Amino acid sequence: MSKKSGCQRLLKPDLSARYDYARALAEAGDIDLAAQNFDYILKSKPEVWQITVTQKYVTMLIKAERFNQAKLVIKKIRRQDPSASQFMETEYKIITERLHSST
Repeated sequence: MSKKSGCQRLLKPDLSARYDYARALAEAGDIDLAAQNFDYILKSKPEVWQITVTQKYVTMLIKAERFNQAKLVIKKIRRQDPSASQFMETEYKIITERLHSST
């Protein structure tokens, strides 16, 4: 029996496969398709704060220099849950700095 990550245990089998697929796509550099899959996963359980999925998604977007998109993902999580006001604060600061330096 294989061990599954905490994220995979919380996701339905089809969502777990999508999560693995999204991560593989991100590694392969297919950012658009990976983003579609990450979005699908996050929208599939809007009542659940999917921290690991969101972190992987934002990290992928930052590496791909899609700072506006990464900022929107973080802001959406922060709006959904008042206790998440500092969620990914370090990454958020980096994104904000990059966006300001590119203008």
